[in-house]
Parts: sequence; C-alpha cells; structure tokens
Amino acid sequence: MCNFYKLNQKGFSLVETMIVLAIVGLTTAIALPILTNYTKTAKVAESMEFLAIGKVQVTNEINSLGITNGTSGVEIVGLDTMVGNQDGTYGNSIMNSSGVLVYTFGAKGGELNGNTITLTPSMNNNKIFWGCSYTGTFPKDPCI
Repeated sequence: MCNFYKLNQKGFSLVETMIVLAIVGLTTAIALPILTNYTKTAKVAESMEFLAIGKVQVTNEINSLGITNGTSGVEIVGLDTMVGNQDGTYGNSIMNSSGVLVYTFGAKGGELNGNTITLTPSMNNNKIFWGCSYTGTFPKDPCI
C-alpha cells in the first residue's frame, strides 16, 4: 500500500507552484525599476563620454589659438574652426563656434528622448571653466 501512494505523487502541488510564482513576481517587481534606472544611468554615461571628448577638442583649440583670458561666465568667441557633430548610440553631440557642447538624446534614448545636456566654456584668469545645464528628467543630476 505504501508503494501505491508514491506512484501517484508526480509534479508539484498547487500550493508549491503558487509560492514559486509569488517569489518570481516579487523579485521582478523589485528588479525592474532598478534595471530601468541602471540603463538610464548608462545612457547618461555615454553622453558624458562624448561631452568629455568635446571638452578636450575645445581646450586644444583655445590653446592653439592662444586665447588666454575672458570674462567669467561669458562664452568664448573665436573658435570658428570647431567642427561639430558626433553620433552616439542614444543621441548626438553638437559643438558650436563658441565651444558650447550640447548632447541631445534621440529615439534610442528611450525615456530620455529629447533631453539635453549642455556644457558651456568660459575663461577667467587663463583658466577654462565649464558650466553645465540640462533639460528633461534624469535618474541623477548629470552635472554633478
């Protein structure tokens, strides 16, 4: 009689299955917002890499033109030879003749689509300072 019961017990009970489904659902509910925030942060990191490349280009151009001073908070002028666009995975960066760098997120940026990060150079006492501003919502302040 003992062998009869063992033969009929196959698979998981309904209670066991429901417990596993509850654990999977809870884990997904916790992990999905964290993953979404992480991917946004990674997209912002790519944009900052493009802006860092632009900062180096602007600095090199200022040094090669011999620009040594300016008024604090005023855009640098005379960078006419600057060339502008770089396409990234999630958007593109544009550099204008004043050295202002703007990264705009495109459609592949997902929820960041249309958001921008702007870096504006200024000079004071022969040093370059970078002002940062942004439009849209980001998981963290990209200017920090």
